[in-house]
This record gives sequence, structure tokens and C-alpha cells, in this order.
Amino acid sequence: MGKVDVAGVTISTERQAVTAVEAQLRGTGPWSEKEDQTSADGLERALSAAGPWLPVFARTLVAHLEDPNVEQRTLAVFLLDSVAKEVGAAPMLTALERSPALFDGVKPAGHPTNHPDLRWSLLMALGSAVTPNDTAALAVLRQAAHEPRGFWLLGAFCRVDLVWLLVHAREVVPKTALGGVLRAMPDTQARLALIHALAPWTADEKRAALAGPFWGLLDDAPQVRQALE
Repeated sequence: MGKVDVAGVTISTERQAVTAVEAQLRGTGPWSEKEDQTSADGLERALSAAGPWLPVFARTLVAHLEDPNVEQRTLAVFLLDSVAKEVGAAPMLTALERSPALFDGVKPAGHPTNHPDLRWSLLMALGSAVTPNDTAALAVLRQAAHEPRGFWLLGAFCRVDLVWLLVHAREVVPKTALGGVLRAMPDTQARLALIHALAPWTADEKRAALAGPFWGLLDDAPQVRQALE
């Protein structure tokens, strides 16, 4: 692949790429600026600039999903979402099912996140990576969608599993999350179908939904709002 300037660091061999990413996970890597909160910030810049070395960077992150060091594992899981399409769903699902104790109930360490544990961080990345053909991953995501934080995954279903989402809308779509789900829907027909799938609507629920700040972000807002009026 030759020499590539990756965010100010010259990478010319696979070994060099792997070594730099692994050092960054340990907090001693070459990508650092004084404004960075953690070494993940520098590695995010490197991922964005990796060019032909991105597959190597992505594989290195995957190799550390089950790292015994929780801080390095946290960074690998956190950054996985940035390369989710490059990685694909399969290796994420493998790690999640092979080593649940490394993720379930394990608090993220070394990097700030609003995720309650590493399992949810990995589920979010899995949602970004999943395709309609990833039936095993979709089964895991469908189960997680019924949990209290399941609405975090609804964008994935809007993208790859819309029929299931509409069938199960009353179980997994909180009406308070309507705006985010409508924005993730592919078209007007899908948005109208969601409104109908969530019926019945009480007067208070309609009023709250119609007062939401998200309508200005939808080109078809007048038509979709009409279904609630």
C-alpha cells in the first residue's frame, strides 16, 4: 500500500499500523493533541484518515474486543462504531456470545460514555454494522430492543428490519422517542405506517408528539402531522 500519512503519522507497513493502533489503545500511541480527553480522540482522527490502512486498523480493534484490560477493551468497543461497516456484524456477535462476562454489566473505563455497560456499547456498534442478511445478529438486536434502553437500537431497525419494527412498534417504540424514529425512517409511507402502528393515541400523547421539536427536520412534516391531528 505504500506510505500513507495518517493524521500526521506515516504508516508504511501492516506491522507499523497494528503497533500504532495497539499503542494508542494503551494510551501511549502517536496520535495525541492537548485538547484530547482520552487516546480514543486521537485514534478516531486516525481512523478517519487511515485510507487504505483502514481494514488493518479495524481488524486490530476487533482483536482487542476481548482484551483482558478493561480500559483497552473499552476503547476498542467504543471505537468499533466508527468502523462498523468495515468490520461487519459477525465478529462483534462472536465476541458478545463467546465472552458475555467481558461486556454484560462491565462499566466502561478510561473513556466517558453514556452507555451503562460494554454490552450496550457493543450492541450499538452491532446495530450500525448489521445488514438484512445478518439473521443471527438481528435476533440478538430484536431481543435487546425490548429492554428499557432498546429504543437506542431503533435506527438500525429503520435501516434494515423495518417490517419487524412496524409489527412490534407498540412493544419497542416509546411514543416519547417518536421524533428520533420518524427521522430514521426511509420515507413518508414508513412514517405514516409507524404513526398508525402506535395507535391508539390519547389526546395528551398526540399533543405532546405534535409539540415536539423534530418536525422542522422532516420534509414531509405536514403530511405526517396530519395523521396525528
